[in-house]
Amino acid sequence: MKSPTIGLLAILALGISSPLPAWSAPTKVGNGDDGSDLEKLTPIQDGPVFQARDQAVRLLERLDIAGVENLGMLLPEVKNAQLFMAASDVAAATEADQSRFHSDLGGRIYARTFAEPHAATRFFPVALKLEESQLVALQIHEALHRALPARIRENEGAVAQITLSITAPEASRDRVRQVVAKYLPPDEVRVAEDPHPIPESARVRNPSLFAYTYRRYNQARDTVFFPVSGMHSLQSFLYPFGSDRNPLGIGIEASFITNERSSLMGPLALSARMRLWSGRGFDIGAWGTASLNTLSAEELRNSPIGRDLATLGLSMRKELAFLYFENFLSVSSSGRSTQTIGPYSYSYSYGALTQVSMHAGATILSRLKLGAYAEIGLADHYRVEGTDLEEPIDSGRIRLLSGGPEITWQEKEFAVSVTGRKILDRNQDVSYDNLGNLMGQGSGQGFVSGSLSFYF
Repeated sequence: MKSPTIGLLAILALGISSPLPAWSAPTKVGNGDDGSDLEKLTPIQDGPVFQARDQAVRLLERLDIAGVENLGMLLPEVKNAQLFMAASDVAAATEADQSRFHSDLGGRIYARTFAEPHAATRFFPVALKLEESQLVALQIHEALHRALPARIRENEGAVAQITLSITAPEASRDRVRQVVAKYLPPDEVRVAEDPHPIPESARVRNPSLFAYTYRRYNQARDTVFFPVSGMHSLQSFLYPFGSDRNPLGIGIEASFITNERSSLMGPLALSARMRLWSGRGFDIGAWGTASLNTLSAEELRNSPIGRDLATLGLSMRKELAFLYFENFLSVSSSGRSTQTIGPYSYSYSYGALTQVSMHAGATILSRLKLGAYAEIGLADHYRVEGTDLEEPIDSGRIRLLSGGPEITWQEKEFAVSVTGRKILDRNQDVSYDNLGNLMGQGSGQGFVSGSLSFYF
């Protein structure tokens, strides 16, 4: 017995390889000029053709064809089409009839339909010689002539290829979608040309980040603060919300601080971040961060850095072909912390902090970024009260001018960077400890840091 699959593929192959130009078919596909096939038609209510339609319906439902763009009407056309059987065979009369998908080698027509929605399908006796799988393919093929958009429903080659994608043994909805898209690409949405397109290299295209950073602090030898020699941090910033142009995400940064005698959990930062605008080479973003103390009561006895603070900020970055510029503006809340040294207890009060920074650099070899930055931090006050102090120590407003180099090797999906920070000018004998923002400005007189970042 001849294999149904082999028979189906033979029909389709003959149809596809037809030397005649199928795309030049007339409006009424397969409708003979003499109209002889419209006479003596008998409704089909049982038999192999009727059963093949049920098989075709089940196949289309299994593939969820209704979910494929431009094939939404195929299942209704197969399920609801009126089926008729002609009294006798007719010979091919039109160019579309010459397709081997519509007729046998002797030129007898298998079936005809009008290329318009809801038209009936007319079968001819020769079709009863086809196997069930071939009749299933024939039902779908004729229905495609009615269900496809008008601009393609008479393209015999396209209809044959789509039929094959649906009835092939390895058929899947994705495969069908690919074949349909070949002949019917998604309709182009006509919108005004974007006057501020986002560059391919813009970070907004891969906003999410996972990074590791290590900082090595430069501590003064005579410091009275809890000496922090280094800090490890892991950062994870994910942007699942918003749009491609304005992503909105949540960030987590966990830190681990070290000194010469011990290692402790550092602050934990939780943040919300959003790109407000991207275009013309600019990226403008806003963020809010809560830096939370993780030290225990016992650990706080020896540390003035265990305080909570909140920060709101705004960033603006401009990318040119060989240069970049970036500005930051942030405001951090005030707070308090305590420290116990022997029999004495101290209370530290940190004023609100306003910080602005400017970054600039050059891009070399499209990947290497060499730059520097300058930063000004203004704190409202720094106040210390202690059991051994006759009067509180109040510094008044603190000004710190900082700067340093930044070197980055930037790929699309990852970056390696080295940065440095050093106090360049100050209005009093203070350090970064007086700001009480370990996650931000850090500790001591400055630091050198290295980081590895992954973008996605």
